[in-house]
Amino acid sequence: VGAKSIASALLAYKNVDNVIGAKINFDSGGGEGMAGHIIHEAIKEFKKPVVAFVYNAGSAAYLAASASKEIVAANDNSRVGSIGALISISKKFIEQYGAEMIDIYSNLSPDKNNEFNQLLKGNDAPIKAMLDKSVEIFQNKVRSNRMLKKDPEGSLKGGMFFADEAKKRGLIDF
Repeated sequence: VGAKSIASALLAYKNVDNVIGAKINFDSGGGEGMAGHIIHEAIKEFKKPVVAFVYNAGSAAYLAASASKEIVAANDNSRVGSIGALISISKKFIEQYGAEMIDIYSNLSPDKNNEFNQLLKGNDAPIKAMLDKSVEIFQNKVRSNRMLKKDPEGSLKGGMFFADEAKKRGLIDF
C-alpha cells in the first residue's frame, strides 16, 4: 500500500460523523521523503484524533507518525527516529555517466540539475545543502508536532531509539 492510498483511505472518513478517529499501524524504516509528507499532511487534514501504533517508524515513517495525536509503541523492541535524509548514488554510475554521457542544457535553464552536475565534478556540497534544507523542514515538523523533552536536539540528529528511550525523549507517548 502506498502513501497516497493510505492518505486517501484516511481522508475518505474525514466527514463521516460516526468516525471519531483513526489508528494507523507503522512498521517501516522509512523510504522516500515525499511519502512521509503525504501521510503527515493527510493526518493533519483529517482533523480527528489519530493514534500511531508503532512497531518501527524511521525517517519518512516517523515524519508521518509524528502528526498523530499519540504515538504508541507496540512493544519494548519498537524503534522510532532516523530523523534525517540521505541520497545513495553508485560510484560506478557516476564514473560511467561522466565518461559516457554529455548533457546539453538550454541557455535559459543553466541551473537545472545543478546538484547532480556538481556531484559529477566531485563537488557534493550542493547535494548536501539540498539535503540540509530537507532535514530542516523535517526537524521543524517534528518540533511542532511533538513536545521533545530529554536532549531535544540530539533526538533530531538521525538516531533510532527503542521505546523506553523514545518515550523519555518525547518521541512517543506510550
